[in-house]
Amino acid sequence: MHDNNYEAFSELKKIQIELYNSINKKIKIYLDMNYWIEFLKYLNNLKVRPYTEELYELILKLVNENKITIPISDIHLYESYKNRDQYKYESLIKLMEKMSQNVCFVSMDQRWSNELIFCLRLLFGIPNSNELLNHELWTKPFFLKGDKIPSFQNIPFESSNKKIEMQKSFINFSWDKSLSDIYLLLNDSVRQELDPSEYEKKITEYLTNGRENNKNDFKNFKDLLGKEIWGSLEFSESYIKTLVADYFDNYHVGTSPVADSFYKMDKNERHIRLMYSITESIVESKEYGVLPALTVGSCLHSLKRWEIGSHYKNNDTFDFMHAKIALPYCEYFFTDRNLRGLIKDNHIKLDEVFKCKVICDIEDAYNTLNADSGINDT
Repeated sequence: MHDNNYEAFSELKKIQIELYNSINKKIKIYLDMNYWIEFLKYLNNLKVRPYTEELYELILKLVNENKITIPISDIHLYESYKNRDQYKYESLIKLMEKMSQNVCFVSMDQRWSNELIFCLRLLFGIPNSNELLNHELWTKPFFLKGDKIPSFQNIPFESSNKKIEMQKSFINFSWDKSLSDIYLLLNDSVRQELDPSEYEKKITEYLTNGRENNKNDFKNFKDLLGKEIWGSLEFSESYIKTLVADYFDNYHVGTSPVADSFYKMDKNERHIRLMYSITESIVESKEYGVLPALTVGSCLHSLKRWEIGSHYKNNDTFDFMHAKIALPYCEYFFTDRNLRGLIKDNHIKLDEVFKCKVICDIEDAYNTLNADSGINDT
């Protein structure tokens, strides 16, 4: 269960900031599952693509020299549950632990929540918006799927301070747990229950049908992108409404010119106006950074709908989820050829927008990483 006690929750936030500070100056490299599987094959003496050995050894060297970080996301875990072979699953978790050094992104749901809060701060001119977002972006394996702080509600503590001390002790104890400590406890039957393959199929069917049913509802790519963004925002309309209401409950007129204009609106219209502002900022002003995950996802889905000859594949679901994390927050994204092609398409050029090097060829990944100044200096 979760506890809303501020003091206990702030303990977790404090060590998240410490984690961020420890990796802030390191280069972040995000690997999709193709690279993890290729490295695993190399370590098991199986046939691999050229330069797999060289890239693996270079990455490991740079990790050990504290020059780069290879973060893990909950998307990696969801994909790992597809491995029916216990040995392969265990080997994959151990490899991720070794290369990531247990540095993780917060869960997909938390990232989305944090980005919406960031967007509100950015729009209303709250200082240090980017720093505040980054402070809550990173975590360790135990908290990879959410801030699990127990309430201890059935334990009779002498005082609330005693309970808070226990919660803080729990947080610090759990913080040091590794990927292996947690995810190797899952046996084959549990992983089968968590296997996302059916989810992928359903999402693919939903997207394919949606594309067919709405193939004539846009005038051009910009119009299509706007509709994709608005549709995504509508899924979170109730949460956006709550965020806006909470912000204005304690608002002081004169704090922000933009917020002042929102304050004058009817309470029930503020969140709709915010949604329009977000859509306009991304589509018209190309301020893709105001809501990174939404922008990346909407751009990629728009492109799939725009290109008549393309078709949704099951693996697109997790490919797009990886891109939502990698592009805004990492300097490198090693992925497959198809996703790279979409990301670099002239309609969106997301690699340029987010200043992330997107590479699909292993030899190219090795040569680029090896040559880039400031990373492999001896």
